[in-house]
Amino acid sequence: EITGCRVVPFGSAASGLWLADSDLDLSVELPSASDRIEVKRTLKRVGAVIHRFTGERPEPRLQARIPILRWEPERPGAPHCDISVNNSLAVVNSQLVGAYVTADERVRPLVVALKAWARARGINDR
Repeated sequence: EITGCRVVPFGSAASGLWLADSDLDLSVELPSASDRIEVKRTLKRVGAVIHRFTGERPEPRLQARIPILRWEPERPGAPHCDISVNNSLAVVNSQLVGAYVTADERVRPLVVALKAWARARGINDR
């Protein structure tokens, strides 16, 4: 539906830190969306595609520092999705964290514990 794009996971799904209640972070990589206006336009198109295929309407959060669509699929067990556009730095950072997780078996339990600690204090989504 959107010519020339690819969808790339990042965050916990890409770094090996996925937990049962994790959301799915996706970056729509589209070279033609080179400024904030095009990013917002692309997110609106993605939202329209999701609506066309599922009947669901993702929540646009277009005023955020990084504009996203928040999609909470109604299908039981489906993860909530945060969809951004050209979020290349987050993709690369996730790959780096994934390399750390792979390199040393102690990293994953440490980071999972830190995530739980931050979530318990309400500071995990900053």
